[in-house]
Amino acid sequence: MLERETVSLAVQVDGKVRGSIEVPVGLQDEKALVEQAMQEANVARHLEGRTIVRRVIVPGKIVSLITASS
Repeated sequence: MLERETVSLAVQVDGKVRGSIEVPVGLQDEKALVEQAMQEANVARHLEGRTIVRRVIVPGKIVSLITASS
């Protein structure tokens, strides 16, 4: 049986899916996940001029960023 080396995570900004990222299986470093999510072009566009007030990480599934106006 083949083991996957990477997993695709959905990235949400304010409850709406704005992109996805590929990360190594088992990566749980919140800082690394958020940094990679913020580099996704569509996510970065929706974060412009906003401040991240909360991060929700569901390992192997989703990275959700909640923002407030700056």
